[in-house]
Amino acid sequence: MADSGQLVCVLSGPKEAVDKVKPYTTGVMGRAIIDYSGQEPGHATLLKIIGNTFILNMVDTLSEGLTVAETTGLGVDNLHQVNTPSPTRHILHELMDHAVHRNHVSWSLHGLLDSDAARRLL
Repeated sequence: MADSGQLVCVLSGPKEAVDKVKPYTTGVMGRAIIDYSGQEPGHATLLKIIGNTFILNMVDTLSEGLTVAETTGLGVDNLHQVNTPSPTRHILHELMDHAVHRNHVSWSLHGLLDSDAARRLL
């Protein structure tokens, strides 16, 4: 994602340090920034870990649904036609497309690392 400039960069730490990094984020590595200038440097990492737990839980739930659809004979294609009137509908369809058509080895490894880090936060 960094190669294509699609990251959302989260910057935290002393304002002077964040200001030095900003020119290398938006339009270079990322499409946007979340600016935590003046906050603890670790807050950016905490946001990443907590945000990734949201995604991990959606992927886990989606995996369960895909498995049930496949084993009950409904089929993944029928499940994919779900037209849920919710603000997260486009995310659900993107995740289903990704789950059905792509390799998840890289995401799984990163997900496990973030999941472990999130468990250690409490």
